[in-house]
Amino acid sequence: MTYCIYDKNDECTHDCEECAWQSLRCEICGSDYGQLFDCAEGILCTDCLIEKCGDEAYEDFAAEYESEFRDFMVSIYSNYRVENREGASFYPQEQ
Repeated sequence: MTYCIYDKNDECTHDCEECAWQSLRCEICGSDYGQLFDCAEGILCTDCLIEKCGDEAYEDFAAEYESEFRDFMVSIYSNYRVENREGASFYPQEQ
C-alpha cells in the first residue's frame, strides 16, 4: 500500500494534479485495470461502458450482425418451437 505525500493519512489514489504516479481510472467504479475508454460519460472501464452506453449501440449491433442475431434468437427459443402438423400450413396457400 502506498500513501500520498500530500496526505499521510489516506491511501494514495495516484490522481493528484501533476502527480508523477497519476493513473487513469474509471469514473464510475474506480477501476484502473483492463481497457479504459473516453466517452461522453467520462473515462469508463469496459463493464461500465457497456452498462452506461450499451443500449445505444445494441440496435446498431443487431443490424450489423443480423444473421448472427437471428441464429441466436432461434437458439434461445428452440425449446418453444412449434412443429407444423402434416398437411397444415401456417401460411396461406398460393392459388
